[in-house]
This record gives sequence, structure tokens and C-alpha cells, in this order.
Amino acid sequence: MKTVQTESLLIGIGQLTQQCLNTCLPDICIPLLKCDEDREASSSFKQTVSDSNQYRITASILNFLKSKSNITAIIACLSASKIHKAPKSGLSWMELIGNKKESPLEMECIANECELLLSEFPVLQRFLSTLSVPFVDDYTEGNEYNRSICGKICSSLILLGFHYPAANEVIMEALQKAVTEKNWKKVLQILDLHIGELEDFAGVKDALLCCAAAEETDGWKYLFVVEDPDLRSKLALHFLDKWPLEACQEILGYCFCEPHIAADLKQDLQNKIKELEIYRKILTLKDDVWANWQDLKKNCVDNPHTIIAIILEAKDYELCEDWSLFYPIPTELLTSLHREHLLHLLHIKDTERSLQ
Repeated sequence: MKTVQTESLLIGIGQLTQQCLNTCLPDICIPLLKCDEDREASSSFKQTVSDSNQYRITASILNFLKSKSNITAIIACLSASKIHKAPKSGLSWMELIGNKKESPLEMECIANECELLLSEFPVLQRFLSTLSVPFVDDYTEGNEYNRSICGKICSSLILLGFHYPAANEVIMEALQKAVTEKNWKKVLQILDLHIGELEDFAGVKDALLCCAAAEETDGWKYLFVVEDPDLRSKLALHFLDKWPLEACQEILGYCFCEPHIAADLKQDLQNKIKELEIYRKILTLKDDVWANWQDLKKNCVDNPHTIIAIILEAKDYELCEDWSLFYPIPTELLTSLHREHLLHLLHIKDTERSLQ
């Protein structure tokens, strides 16, 4: 069910996605679900989210919390604030429990304590590690995820989800950073882990997957996850010239197996699959002539005589016939081609086909 908070978040993500589409895919129209653009809702993302929480922890406070509940102590460790400077005056109720002159624990110490406490709760440990992935550095490993979110505002989002009042701001800030850096893996982690269950979300995710497909060298991998079969097929056909032959054949085969796509699109897929299979067969005959299938495709236009000569040398007349469906055979080669084919049929004693 939509709430004001989630609708506001979808508006913000929709605006960010549209900017991304304008940059990555300016020549392709990818429709997004239209929402009433509420200026007031989207303006809430303009404020910067503070990276510290509201209270500090001393050794006495931590010991007291552990004596009551290790789970409570874990939550306190995750939500504690980093020490910037000692407070001038006033103590929180938590600080009053211990010695007033006691110094707050350093974040490193709190993180160590949190890691130790979490080792008693492996399910919670895995849960926190999974949800914290989008908010930590890419080189962070294993249980370091939990250490790295101690004292960060994202810990409140991880613990409370959309019950956290600043959830939208935290998500949008992380998403904006990931999109700006073109860190598509992190973009998708944020979407899947923290937004995935929202209504009207699939179209936005598809659009961002298309942006990733356009930007990444292995972009075909992102198209496998696109939900809209027509959009997936159109993008696959559009970007083929950027990708290796095997990857192209794999994604086209996947698209073609989808039953719910437009008839003309299915025909385009079938034609392209057949064309790529021709390139694969020619590359098998002479794998040292072209660096990739894109070079071969260019050579088919610029120098068809070479291609025909290679095919005739292999006596693969069926391949030659298939090739001619996509590229016109030069007139001066037709006579010699027919003669060679006829001699081949007579040699293998295929009388019926030779008479044809």
C-alpha cells in the first residue's frame, strides 16, 4: 500500500531515473510511470542527511545494556554517534546511568563490541550484513559490513526500514551517489534491498537496468533481469554491436523464448539470431582473419569477394545461400558460384539437387 512517504520516494527515484535515461539513452524512449510531481515531496530530498546519531555510549552504559539484553546492546552500538567533540553541558539519561566524568567510547571500540555481540546471533548478523551492502565500500568483506555501519545514519534505515522518518533521505542520498559514480551494482543493491517491495517499482528498475546495459561493457547481463520483455528485446537489438558474439546469441535466444512479445519484434529477433549464426560459422572457417564478429560484419559490406571466397573454399554452399539473404552476391561471382555448387552436387552424386 502506498503512503505519502513511499509515494514521495518513488517521485524522487523517478526524477533521478529520468535524468539518468536522458544521459545514457537519449535516443531511446523508455516510458516511466507518471506520477503527479509534488514539488513539496521532492524538495524533501534536498536536505543533507547527518551522518551521526543522537547519543554516545560509555563503557558503563554498554555494560548496563549488556546486563539487560545483548540485542539491546547491539542496537545501541549500531545507533551510537561518532565522537566529534566533548559536549559542553547537559547529559542524556543514558549518560546519567554511569559516571558523569566517564568519556564516551571511541567508535572503533564500539564496533569491536558490536561484532563480538553479533557473533551470538548469526541470523541477525547475516541480515544486517546483507542490508548494509549498499552503504559500505566495495572492498568491505564478511562481518566488516556490520562494523562499518556502526555510528552511521544508514544503521537506522537498516533497523527500521520505512518506519525510520529519514528513510527517504538516506536512500536517495545513497542512490544519487551510486548513479553519479555509475556504480550500477550498488544502484541495483539499493533498489532490491530497500525499495523492491514498493508498488510501481518495476518500471523504474527496468529503466535503470537499461542505463546499466548502455554503460557497462558487459551490459547484456543487466538485460536478463529486465521484466518488460519488449523493452528487453529492443535494448538487446540496439546494443548488439557493443558485445561479444556468444553474449549476443545468449541474450537474443533468451529474448526470443519469451512468448509475450510483439510479432514484429519476434521476427526481428529471429532474423538477427540467424545473421549472427552466419557470422559464427564464417568465423569458425577463418578465426584468424577478424578480431571479432563486428569486424566480419563490416567486411561483409566492404569486401564481399573475400567472404564468398572463404565460404567456397570450405564448399559450404548452404552457408553461402544463407549469407546471400543478408548481403547481395556480386553479379560477377554468381556464375562461378553456381558452377562450383553444381560440380559439388555432381561429385557427391546428388542428382536431384543438381537438376534443380
